[in-house]
Amino acid sequence: PLHDGAKAWLSRALLGLGRPADAEKVAMDAVGTEPASLEALSWSNLVLGQVAMAANRPKDAVPYFQKAIAFGNESSALKASREALASARRASGETAVLDESVVKFFAEFDRTVSAGVNTQKAEQLVDSHLLPEFVRGLVTSIARVWVTEVLATDTLGRDEALADVRFTTGPADKRLTATAVVRLRRAATGWKIVDVQILETGEPAAEG
Repeated sequence: PLHDGAKAWLSRALLGLGRPADAEKVAMDAVGTEPASLEALSWSNLVLGQVAMAANRPKDAVPYFQKAIAFGNESSALKASREALASARRASGETAVLDESVVKFFAEFDRTVSAGVNTQKAEQLVDSHLLPEFVRGLVTSIARVWVTEVLATDTLGRDEALADVRFTTGPADKRLTATAVVRLRRAATGWKIVDVQILETGEPAAEG
């Protein structure tokens, strides 16, 4: 029998060959496999959402894409799932609502990081056990620009959320941008970043 990862791959291949019914069957089999890997669950739910979209059922596709994002643990699956979710929401007339508590968290994050942050302060915002390199990258005594634009949010239960963001950071003459999917988990002091998947990097568009 095929393992969950092979089933997820097969479902994607079948969809690409124009066989949505077969793709749906294999993807459903993959998500029902126990235990299933996060990667298999993410890609299989993405396929199920794509099958629903192909059948002109965008409202049915939305929860599949949300599950694909929730299980996503690598950037290509997350990027594909986030783009697909945005398309499904537009097609179904659903308006994405930003979680104000997440927006406020990033506003505070920007203020703190822009002013220069030590390890103790950084650890109040980011889980240092899960993201030690990200914490080290934030720590500096030099003031800099750090701006986070929250593009979309999705709640994954009461204590976890995902945010599509665009970071702009660096000195005035060398700004860099990055789009990312950030996973947040509620701690005693509020939201804390527990995962960051960078999707794209570049330079800000020139003004004027």
